[in-house]
Amino acid sequence: MYNHTLLELPVADYRHRRANTSTSAVHSLYLTNTLDYVANYAALKARWESSTKFLSSLDEMVEADAMQSIIALGDLAVPLIVTDLKATPSFLYLALPEIYGFDPLPDSLNGDLAGLCRAWVEWIERQRVVAG
Repeated sequence: MYNHTLLELPVADYRHRRANTSTSAVHSLYLTNTLDYVANYAALKARWESSTKFLSSLDEMVEADAMQSIIALGDLAVPLIVTDLKATPSFLYLALPEIYGFDPLPDSLNGDLAGLCRAWVEWIERQRVVAG
């Protein structure tokens, strides 16, 4: 079964860069190139879907280069992932525990792709209401 341990995945470099970079610096970098990161996300998503469509291992789906690049987008990818999950439940939800650093969902949802996607979307929307 998919293991949510971040130490096994090469996202630590992203987290280190993020911890040492101000949020405003990251946002200003991407705000000037919003279409660039949206287009980049779309291209990465298409590449990830193509390269993982025959995989049954969730670990391999997460470890795919395109997924690692989506995860590296961090918070910028979250609204794009949420929009995609609302339209069509997919294993793209696997990027979310890697971006957030934990999985808030109960184990009882394991095996229910639509339920996992819906629960992630609801959790993210609740967090944004509380924070916003």
